[in-house]
Amino acid sequence: MDEVDAKLRGIIIKNAQKNVTENDINEDSILDHDFGIDSVVMIMVIIDLENTFAITIKDEDINLSTLKEYRYLKQFVNAKLSTAE
Repeated sequence: MDEVDAKLRGIIIKNAQKNVTENDINEDSILDHDFGIDSVVMIMVIIDLENTFAITIKDEDINLSTLKEYRYLKQFVNAKLSTAE
């Protein structure tokens, strides 16, 4: 597990509306179904992403259907980090 993955898992655990451990999170996890992260909670996740990774996420960057799975959220963060350098 790399640093981005570890921090991202921490954000998911912090915002999950269900009891979640690090071991519960995998690439195929669906954020709303598995962790109770609906569109309202996703706003808090996005704020945490911005603060944790020092990235800016614009409204046009957000596509909730794309960000509904853990793997896509991780890809999104990695892409934002690579363009921020």
